[in-house]
Amino acid sequence: MFCIHCGKEIPEGAAFCVHCGRPQGEGSATGVQPQQPAAPETAAHEKPVTAEQNPPAAPSGAPVAPEEAAAPQAKPAQAELPGSPYAHPAEKPVRKKDSRLPLALGLCAGGAVLAVVLVVVVTQWLLPMLRDGESLPVDVSTGSAPVQTSPAPDAEPSEAPAVVEATPVPEATPEPLAPMEPIAVIEGETVACDLDGDGVDERIQLTAEQGEYYENYTLLLNDQPVPIEGAEGFETELWIVDIDAGDRQKELCFSVMQDSYGLGVYAIIGWRDGAPTVLADLKSIPILMGRGAVSRKITQEFPGDGTFTVWADTPVYSEAFGCMYVGVPYVYDGVSVTAAETQVYSLRVDSALAPHYAAYTPFKAYSEPGGSLESFTATLGTVYVPDQLALVGGTLYLHVVSEDGAQSGWISEKSDRSAYYEVPPGWG
Repeated sequence: MFCIHCGKEIPEGAAFCVHCGRPQGEGSATGVQPQQPAAPETAAHEKPVTAEQNPPAAPSGAPVAPEEAAAPQAKPAQAELPGSPYAHPAEKPVRKKDSRLPLALGLCAGGAVLAVVLVVVVTQWLLPMLRDGESLPVDVSTGSAPVQTSPAPDAEPSEAPAVVEATPVPEATPEPLAPMEPIAVIEGETVACDLDGDGVDERIQLTAEQGEYYENYTLLLNDQPVPIEGAEGFETELWIVDIDAGDRQKELCFSVMQDSYGLGVYAIIGWRDGAPTVLADLKSIPILMGRGAVSRKITQEFPGDGTFTVWADTPVYSEAFGCMYVGVPYVYDGVSVTAAETQVYSLRVDSALAPHYAAYTPFKAYSEPGGSLESFTATLGTVYVPDQLALVGGTLYLHVVSEDGAQSGWISEKSDRSAYYEVPPGWG
């Protein structure tokens, strides 16, 4: 049997179509065949179909010819004409999406991103590079970047293009390392510090033992005594310092004071090759062209650049100048310490000593040490405070400045104690 709605073959006696699912209603059990669709009307210009071309169907009771019986029964067409009881609703054409639209959108987005990248590259990198001349070849003879200039259109080409030298950009100077603040080591305590820069701390210990008159001091590094003589006195100082911040090593500044604060020991000590090493005995290093030496000091400064300054108490004495504190510079090369070569030394003057520098005579001061060009003539009672000391040709010179800063010049040492000041400052 066939479905009365869709015309497809279904099992005999089925109440619903297995294809469209619609009920079959009355007559489904009797096997009523679906109606054949009506023949379309013949157009006026078409010929009518004759009986020979389309013979009439045999009556239901008439016998069927063998040829007709053998022929298989044709299934109704799937698509029926409008108005037919088996006609299907016309399917709406499905419009395929244009597959080129996503591709076009992707190309547009990619082009926009590429344009943004090109703008950023040109504005942030290419234009500054052209302004700074970084893209130009470097002239090896001058070390600068030449700028090639093109000749004018109407001018005759020259043998060689003109070269304009660009001003070389100075290299940035690295910032100096910050100096380490000295660390005090107190008598009787143990301090750990990496002295040789190998990442392992050394043990630093300062001990004292009372002697007959002075205390005897012993400096131990990793329980090994430092081989140094004269470590006897009534007071001591031990500092961990960093003379050169770039070598990763640390040093010890060890001093022992005796009577009148004279130095019994003043040394720079390090830990080198697994043993304590005396790098410098500052008392024995000649200064001021061999005319002076450090016998007393008030302090020392370590900026961390391979040099340091000892503020020595009167390393050289002159009757006319009296006592003074002189800054003596030293240089450390990683192995040994030497006095820096200089002819001019800085001075420190306590403000309480200013009255000692009142002019006692109308002395003359000169523009240079040992020079003949007069700078000024002193006014009696005016204070002229010294700020520099020089040693030229074996003679000491003192640079003095008036309190108001209006006058300054150099005076030379004299054997007469009152040649400049009535009572030059002095102490024991």
